[in-house]
Amino acid sequence: MIMGTLSFDDLLAYRDAGEPIMISIERARYIVAVQHSLAEPAEFQGFMDLRAERENGTVCAASLYEWLGY
Repeated sequence: MIMGTLSFDDLLAYRDAGEPIMISIERARYIVAVQHSLAEPAEFQGFMDLRAERENGTVCAASLYEWLGY
């Protein structure tokens, strides 16, 4: 288990090493809607259709933040 706060660079490094940090789809939706005030659900759905791992309900945190423009 990873403890503490991870930077965007940390998230990229974990993903590039083949050990992506995965977050729940619900958490990703919260980040997009509340923390970034993106109200267009179709855009988020397009991202999720390409990136989400539906069988376990998660998405790569680094990919989400890249999509958000970090």
